[in-house]
Amino acid sequence: MLAARTYSISIDRNWQALYEAIWRPEIFPKWASGLTESDLRRGGTGWIADGPEGPVTIRFTPHNDYGVMDHVVETEDGREVQVVSQEVV
Repeated sequence: MLAARTYSISIDRNWQALYEAIWRPEIFPKWASGLTESDLRRGGTGWIADGPEGPVTIRFTPHNDYGVMDHVVETEDGREVQVVSQEVV
């Protein structure tokens, strides 16, 4: 099992407006550090990106009323990494 890491930042903006601006998968590479090196493209069961060890599949939580932006990254060998992200007031 991988170690859990927690990161927190504060953004001076209404949380709902922020969520609406950044929740779309195609926007993630603009702000998500793990995806900034690759374009996302639709494919199979999610979105495909080029990871450091080959292609990865990313499945995103659908748009919701709670500011949840979780996603699961599946590596080429089938390992999955859960990434939890939520806008908190």
